[in-house]
Amino acid sequence: MKSLAVALLLAACSNVDAPPQFPTSPPPNPSGEPPNEAVGPEAAGAPMGPTAPESTPSAPDPGPTVVGNAPARPPEPPAITDSMPIDPTKPMPADTLGTNASLTVDQPASVMVDGRADIFSAAATAADKGRGGVLPTQLALATGGGVVRVRGVSGKTTCGGKSEPGGPDDVGCSRLIGVFVGVKTAKLRHGSDELGTKQELRPALGETFVVGDGLTGTGTGDIQTIAIPKGATKLYLGYAGDTYGTNAGGVSAIVTQHAK
Repeated sequence: MKSLAVALLLAACSNVDAPPQFPTSPPPNPSGEPPNEAVGPEAAGAPMGPTAPESTPSAPDPGPTVVGNAPARPPEPPAITDSMPIDPTKPMPADTLGTNASLTVDQPASVMVDGRADIFSAAATAADKGRGGVLPTQLALATGGGVVRVRGVSGKTTCGGKSEPGGPDDVGCSRLIGVFVGVKTAKLRHGSDELGTKQELRPALGETFVVGDGLTGTGTGDIQTIAIPKGATKLYLGYAGDTYGTNAGGVSAIVTQHAK
């Protein structure tokens, strides 16, 4: 009896500690699909489970965002300087660098005056060969008469290839000269070479007069008003001299015709 009791006690302890038993064959597959086969890292023994998505290159950093910028302002107008529209230190071309214009009342016109512009060849079809210059700048006047104002005269001129460049108000052949002509203008007359300082100029038809820089003072003062003589149809701008072939440089100017 004692032996039987010991055997029963051993059997009870064996049933409690024994691990659960599972069948060695795979569990049934109710779907009928073949089981998944491990591939890639799983086949090499890597742990199963979800993998992290592949990283993609990020866009370049645009930098900090600027908020509230004020609208762009228009550029400032260029400063007025003693510019050289035609360089008086360089050789001049065979053809004139002067430009012509037809004036309209109250509409400014920008023109160029060649340093070789022979004012005494105004109204001619070709410049005087003996003096060796080029035709002066021509401005056709609007009908109705009125006045002309010249402003913004800029540049310098050399004479004879020897002198230092001079401005439009300077004494000598660099001084800017004008003359009005009409349909039937007689031979041009050499007028005064004196620089006018009055507010209003009244040149005669066919007589040269000093335009200079167009101001009552050199580089300063008020813009002068030039009365258009009766019968005038054109205004010419140039220089007075005996020879022009070796002159260089020139000026640019803004010319405006007004009714009065």
